[in-house]
Amino acid sequence: MLVDIVNEQCKVDDVTVCIINDSLNTELLNSIDSRVAVVKLGRKPGSLSFIPFVKLNCYIWRHRPEVIHIHNWQTPRILLPWIKPFFTVHGMGRPATYYKRLKGIIAISEDVKEDVLQRGDYPVVVIPNSIVIKQIKQKIKLERKE
Repeated sequence: MLVDIVNEQCKVDDVTVCIINDSLNTELLNSIDSRVAVVKLGRKPGSLSFIPFVKLNCYIWRHRPEVIHIHNWQTPRILLPWIKPFFTVHGMGRPATYYKRLKGIIAISEDVKEDVLQRGDYPVVVIPNSIVIKQIKQKIKLERKE
């Protein structure tokens, strides 16, 4: 889904994807449009190093993006306090621990929005999950043998 989003967004604006963790899916990376800048911060799995998080904050400070969009609910805890990202909530019952540190919340459905609002008065908008329909492969109908 992220690949589809950035590949559409780069048609009209500058887009950068920052990847904190070192575990990368090469197939997904290769499907990102070449106009999208990909920044790899190289955090090793299970690492307690704070260096990748410092790199992320430095990158944000240096480039001053207009919009920061995150998909992990814990990311705000590693950002400098004045950095206010948008966060997409993909499911119900997500912890609201860092919601006050967000600029806005994007819910993928009305039900998810209501779930977020049960935790507090947060700025939430609904943007349904987007999919590129032409990329969905049609399932071949198989005959049943008896």
